[in-house]
Amino acid sequence: MLNGVGLKPATARLMLTPQASVTLAGAFSVNAPDAKPSLTVSWGLGWGLEKTHDGTAFWHWGDNGDTKAFVLAVPRLNSGLVMFANSANGLSIINELVGSVMGNDHPSLAWLNLERYNSQPRLMLKAILKSDAETVLTDYRRHRTEPVTKTSDTIQGNSGGALTENEMNRLGYQLLRLKRIKDAIAVFTQNTVDFPQASNTWDSLAEGYLIDGDTESAIKYYKKSLELNPNNTNAVQKLKELGAVN
Repeated sequence: MLNGVGLKPATARLMLTPQASVTLAGAFSVNAPDAKPSLTVSWGLGWGLEKTHDGTAFWHWGDNGDTKAFVLAVPRLNSGLVMFANSANGLSIINELVGSVMGNDHPSLAWLNLERYNSQPRLMLKAILKSDAETVLTDYRRHRTEPVTKTSDTIQGNSGGALTENEMNRLGYQLLRLKRIKDAIAVFTQNTVDFPQASNTWDSLAEGYLIDGDTESAIKYYKKSLELNPNNTNAVQKLKELGAVN
């Protein structure tokens, strides 16, 4: 692509010319309301584009579940980087990898906002797998008001800062997939405490109890989720399956 091999010059230029704008909400929040347009990231023909101090760079990422990939190149410097990772967590190091090879002026990485290898949820997951969720969550509640640090993993995997609803929910489902059901329930419970008005937190807690075989609690929390969001079709379906529809 840098050399234009197999392409007419006009085609190569067109591919690397902005064709569609994106917003500052990022790659995974395309429908975010009132999001401002990005001034540094756009989309060409097949390629993501970004404005850097070295001129326009083109980039893309690949996600095939258990394998990941990333490519970034700067035509003006005639240099680029291609990374293939045989890991579902492969892109968690892309910021550090790109920074060490291509410098840190890459707004595309901020726009992608990929979870990093030393993120708070990742450190908490590691800590839970070494001990248990109740121990880690006790420590988490004690330290979450502290300033966030990106490298500390000395206190039960806690690097400071509070997890968002989505981060805590994702942590719970990671534990479910690892068959750490009781730990998942503890994490989901914490999420209902932190976000009691969010229907999804109660829905996830109900699912945890259902998998654990506690149908009474599952019914209770599916009903709670439905109270908060009458349009929760998953809760309606689960309650029907459990014979708990009023």
